[in-house]
Amino acid sequence: MVTNIKSNFSLLKGVAATALISVALFIPGAAFADGALFFENLNVSTGNGGVMDVPVFDVDNTTKLIGTNYSVELSYGAIGTPDDQLIPLPATISSFNTNPIFAGYFNHSTIQLPGISVGSQARLQVFAWDNQGGTLISYDSASVRGASLSFDSLPLADLFGPPSSIPFLQGMQSFHLAQSVPEPATGCLALVGAVVFLFHTRKRGRSGKRVSGR
Repeated sequence: MVTNIKSNFSLLKGVAATALISVALFIPGAAFADGALFFENLNVSTGNGGVMDVPVFDVDNTTKLIGTNYSVELSYGAIGTPDDQLIPLPATISSFNTNPIFAGYFNHSTIQLPGISVGSQARLQVFAWDNQGGTLISYDSASVRGASLSFDSLPLADLFGPPSSIPFLQGMQSFHLAQSVPEPATGCLALVGAVVFLFHTRKRGRSGKRVSGR
């Protein structure tokens, strides 16, 4: 009788443990949730990871960006990810504040980083560009653009946890836009190469004639 009771009790403990694991897997935020941060470059309080004030400037490195003619986007990856392998996050594309008091600061949003769990850090980089009145929707398409140095975030927080626990972009440094030089198209490079080749071929031919005529 006692043996049967112990056996049944052990069985019930096993069922309860399985149920708890199932609940953890299916309740949002209970386990393996993507970590969150505030995508904002201004924090005036000591909470959320501490004060930060890192405006973004125009090409003169003096004028702060303002308004919807400028766009910003976040790229991210796991700690240690090389800059050229960071993943752009289109959901973060936004514009800069239109209030002159807040020039240099982009419109904030709370975001989650897919694949980076709560409590983990991420490698981040912020990109900004002149979108030419909204006609240029990506950083790569713009000729006036700039990017921050990449940096490591604070540990990411649970999106559904206390708002004061969610970090900002602490670690980011101010940067400015610059006029980029567009890369020549492949066809143009081939044409230039062909012209150079013909020039040197004709030059060698003329040199040979002068030598043979002596």
